[in-house]
Amino acid sequence: MNVSPLTRASSWLTYRRPRVSAVVRLARATPQSLPETKGRFRTPSLRNVAVTAPYMHDGSIGTLGEVIDHYAGGGRSALAGHRSPLTSPLISGFTLDNKEKADLIAFLEALTDPSFLTNPEIQSPFR
Repeated sequence: MNVSPLTRASSWLTYRRPRVSAVVRLARATPQSLPETKGRFRTPSLRNVAVTAPYMHDGSIGTLGEVIDHYAGGGRSALAGHRSPLTSPLISGFTLDNKEKADLIAFLEALTDPSFLTNPEIQSPFR
């Protein structure tokens, strides 16, 4: 007998959870719950990045210059003298002179859209 997940019991609706196989549960798993994606996260757009401090997933870096220094050193754990097993091999560090760093910060600041930031139709309703 095939029973609908919603069945009537007197005047109340009762939800009966259908049996779901382990394969279906794995297919429904969020990327964060899979072992091979542990520590990964989606990166946000660079639009208006100059006005969205603090930076990083935990808000631990206050300026764009500090973010550049963080990645130039190969990431936080590399700066501390060890490397996390979750750190991407693509983050290996790089060198920039002061002019290149200033140019990179100027480029990131150029991605700021003042018309977006001042548009009253999309402002926070909590201001």
